[in-house]
Amino acid sequence: MADPSPIKTLLDAPEHLLATHDRLRTSGFPVVSIVNAPSALEARLWLCQWARARGRRVFMAPTTDPRGVLAAYRARMPTQFSGPDAATALECQPLIIIPGTIQQALASSRAVSAEMPRLSLALACGIAGVVDSLVDPLLPRDLVIAALQGLVPVEDTTRQLVHTVAAARDMRPFLRGPCEGLLYFMLEARAETRGRFRANLRVAGRHGSFELDLGCAEARLAVEIDGPEHDTARQKSLDARKQQALKDLGWRVWRFANREVTDNPVGVWRRIASQLPEPQRTEKSHDA
Repeated sequence: MADPSPIKTLLDAPEHLLATHDRLRTSGFPVVSIVNAPSALEARLWLCQWARARGRRVFMAPTTDPRGVLAAYRARMPTQFSGPDAATALECQPLIIIPGTIQQALASSRAVSAEMPRLSLALACGIAGVVDSLVDPLLPRDLVIAALQGLVPVEDTTRQLVHTVAAARDMRPFLRGPCEGLLYFMLEARAETRGRFRANLRVAGRHGSFELDLGCAEARLAVEIDGPEHDTARQKSLDARKQQALKDLGWRVWRFANREVTDNPVGVWRRIASQLPEPQRTEKSHDA
């Protein structure tokens, strides 16, 4: 039976995206959920209601200092949630809301994740504050990337935020869509794939050039992420022609649907990583 309400992109259902974030954390891909609504208060209320509906504990961190966050968490949460493998079961994970500005909260969250990567960390922000912070040229690019990776819009009026910020910062990996962005971030998060893929890579052929969602030149591996627009007969024909042209150039093409990326992001990452040669011992530098 067909799904009556398919997930078209990561931004179609905030509940689905938060569940994806939980799966990533339990698999070793730290991510901070950035929940945004017209105001920070509305975002916090929505986040608390989401947690309450699932029987999840909500812990408001008293500070942005990572040591203070962890100390307060361990003091208030039950013993079984305070070890290095805390919250291994999704239904038991407490939700920790980090206060402060986006820059403060993101920096704190990354430090907390380094010690306890499985913890569910979240920020509650107003749409204006998110835009103002993320387009600020003084905000480090790695923090912008972390924010866009974890962005969870809860209303239709905020769903263009990713594209607004990406365009303002000229961050091209985000312009093709949130699913491509999520997978790109995952590839950059692990040493096995870090620095080996380029977003929107263009490959030249005898009869023109082709743009890839993600491409690894050293392995000649193209990764295409397909949304619902790829289900039309015309688009399927264009995709088939592009795929054959790339194969003629010696490229392998792997296609994944949006739903595959959101439902099983780690599985998709593993399948891609398994197609690459062993990375060099000296880690490549990359623009985070």
